[in-house]
Amino acid sequence: MHLKTILIFCSVCFFTDTMSYGLNAIQIQCLQVLVKKYNDKDKVNKVIKAFNVKEEYDYNTEDNEYKRVYKILYFMHKYDKVGDSITLPGDQKEIIKLDKNELERVFGHFRELGLEDIGFIDYENYYNLINSIDYSDLLRNDDLLNDWKSIIREEHKYDLGDVMIKLLEFQSQFFNLRFGKVKYLKTIQEFIEYILRGGTPDQKIPILQLLLNVKL
Repeated sequence: MHLKTILIFCSVCFFTDTMSYGLNAIQIQCLQVLVKKYNDKDKVNKVIKAFNVKEEYDYNTEDNEYKRVYKILYFMHKYDKVGDSITLPGDQKEIIKLDKNELERVFGHFRELGLEDIGFIDYENYYNLINSIDYSDLLRNDDLLNDWKSIIREEHKYDLGDVMIKLLEFQSQFFNLRFGKVKYLKTIQEFIEYILRGGTPDQKIPILQLLLNVKL
């Protein structure tokens, strides 16, 4: 395990920003990895506390991994938490995030399609979800929406986090903002392992080093 990488990720993503509602790509990726790789109530709640969310999460290990992703994203989007307003070097702009109102619309579309109980999103429902996102004005560009539809894999199952991250990616192109997706999921897994061992991030590590691990 590469401790320096863990400390870089922890210090930048969780301790260099102010708090506000919403979810960005880094947070979504972290929550995806957390419930897919660590299907344990105590471990999940320990990491949630690293976001400074005090409420206990009623985690259900019996849900399939797609439903676990949906439920934890819905739980976390309601809280004012660290990691919501990360800035990167240069122009010091925050990386793009979905605010609470945008997230409520995405969650609403997901439920309207009857996906709340099964969790996963197949090709047809993913296509319908993009259409719903178009109708609710979350991405106002026909070319980008068509580009998004063209990359859906017919035989693949997606979780709602996958959809949210793609929405952020295309929004970042439309609004010319920083995307901020972590390039290697191993970095996030190392961060989670570090927190589970009771580690404390070193807040003095330069933010510039995040560029080694984040795809902009």
